[in-house]
Amino acid sequence: MTRSAASRLAWTLVGICAAGLASGIVLHSVSRTSDLGSAPLAIVFGTALMTFPIVGALIASRHPRHAIGWLLLAAGLAHMALSLFSGYGNFALERAPSPLPGGVVTSWLSDLIWLPSVAVSTTFLFLLFPDGKLPSRRWRSLALTAVVGTAMVALALVFEPSLYGHPDIKAPLALPKNSERLLGLLGTAGFVLWAAATIGAVISLILRFRRARGEQRLQIKWVAFAAAISLVMVPSFSLESVEALAFLEPVALIAIPISIGVAILRYRLYDIDRIINRTLVYG
Repeated sequence: MTRSAASRLAWTLVGICAAGLASGIVLHSVSRTSDLGSAPLAIVFGTALMTFPIVGALIASRHPRHAIGWLLLAAGLAHMALSLFSGYGNFALERAPSPLPGGVVTSWLSDLIWLPSVAVSTTFLFLLFPDGKLPSRRWRSLALTAVVGTAMVALALVFEPSLYGHPDIKAPLALPKNSERLLGLLGTAGFVLWAAATIGAVISLILRFRRARGEQRLQIKWVAFAAAISLVMVPSFSLESVEALAFLEPVALIAIPISIGVAILRYRLYDIDRIINRTLVYG
């Protein structure tokens, strides 16, 4: 693919993500059962999620063969689909006893998309950063573990008896109630595999950092800094009932794609040590 064709495709995908996320924000804002809370918080989340496809398009348009740019775009599309499907599903099912058409299917699809969207945004980004390739062939088994674990969780959710966010509504491909234990074991095993693969991806990044020299070492340091910020923000995720703390979660979302964009596009790459020092001082 030529550079101009890659650029057109990348920015077209950004437009699709923007339209889908905007629609999802509107639906979440008017939904009484939205898990994003208030309309301002939904807007902040949507804006934060747009950093994934925008940074991906910037990378893909300049480096069409770099897998990280397309992976960020894939993450943006997954986040968009999750927001749009869950937003419409909540909005449609609130109209009971006369729900809008497609509400059950879109809510069901949003359940399936959740873990794949997280895996693309974290596990595979860490595993392929900074050059878009696995550290070596030996890491293929770890990538396969992440894929298998994610697929197992999705498969368990496909046949769940009820919708995750609406336990009183039967899922489209629901199995009998006596299958819940088996599906639970399948989903738990898949989640453990995915979590182990994610830890392995972080370890691969640490090993790359230890072996790296010069510019690549600075690139990895940017992403490590962003990952540290995200980990610091994690405790706020359980306190979303506190509006001020809930706004910290989008900050954690933004940190990873922006740091990747800075590292790959080499924008002010060498300021990382100064930024880390100032962050520690202000903290």
